[in-house]
Amino acid sequence: MVRLQKIDLTSKSWWAPVTSGPLPMSATLEPVSPKAQACYHCQNSSPEIFQQGWTCLQWNCEAHFKFFAVAGDGVEIHVSDDTLDYNEAFLNKRHIWEMPSIPNWNFPALAPPIPNDEDRTHLGQFGYEQICKYGIVCPQCKSCIRRIFFDRWECETDGCAFVHRVKQYAVSTEIACIGGAKPIKVLCHELIKTIKIDLGKFKVTIYELPDELGEIIGRIYHLKPDRSLNDRDDGADALFGEIQTANLGLKRNPVKNKGGKLQHFIHVDL
Repeated sequence: MVRLQKIDLTSKSWWAPVTSGPLPMSATLEPVSPKAQACYHCQNSSPEIFQQGWTCLQWNCEAHFKFFAVAGDGVEIHVSDDTLDYNEAFLNKRHIWEMPSIPNWNFPALAPPIPNDEDRTHLGQFGYEQICKYGIVCPQCKSCIRRIFFDRWECETDGCAFVHRVKQYAVSTEIACIGGAKPIKVLCHELIKTIKIDLGKFKVTIYELPDELGEIIGRIYHLKPDRSLNDRDDGADALFGEIQTANLGLKRNPVKNKGGKLQHFIHVDL
């Protein structure tokens, strides 16, 4: 049983529409309480909170949640739980709260601190680890900001232009390959023809994709260079570093089935 009470009736409710009119003052500011009765069995007093009549609210009393013609007189009245309704006196009950007069209240901030370039322990080594996908609270409009763009947080609230970035560092191929190459298990359907070609410094695998009639409608070429090609100035290692520093417009697009955002950043808009 939970009864919520608004403490200050003179203030506008947080759930009220922004465009709502003056504050409704139909409720009285005077304390109101439902009538109470003492239980015949446990002698404790309980308020009458249901329209169907009074019942003892003491959980350890043998008359707990039993309805009687007269409070606890032994003449029980059958009342179905499905028909119970709170009475108006209980719903309109008001308790006057007295706030303690403690000067200089120092409440901790509810919003976590915004990541910054100096906080490497919090961010991680490179500035785009998993923790950098979490949202932040806008310091200007106090709205929550999702991490949509790869290189920044950008407030989505109309009229707010807050943007926040942290410095991102490129991952070297040496760090990326720590632990060695992991074996890859290739699963290929029996209808997909696989052709392997050795071109010296390239090992090429071709996958021929058929339609439902067995006709080839497309091919996938997988080119795997050797170490000497990767180490060249315009090789794969250089490309790996370039794509980490170039502005590719990467972002997290919506998940169509479950809502929310994808975990990974992509370039194509969905």
